[in-house]
Amino acid sequence: MNTLIKTNKLCKTFSSGGNMQHVLKNIDMEIYEGDFTIIMGASGAGKSTLLYAPFGNG
Repeated sequence: MNTLIKTNKLCKTFSSGGNMQHVLKNIDMEIYEGDFTIIMGASGAGKSTLLYAPFGNG
């Protein structure tokens, strides 16, 4: 299978009012071509950030 998205120890931090907000910590993930993948979580949990970050947009 072809790997479409792969992350190794993905981290993402935002700064808000001088405080560091760690939204993704050491995420390892592989999504393969043909897989049906669901990313679930509460509003503001970082779902979109998780998908944008590997492409430099998060």
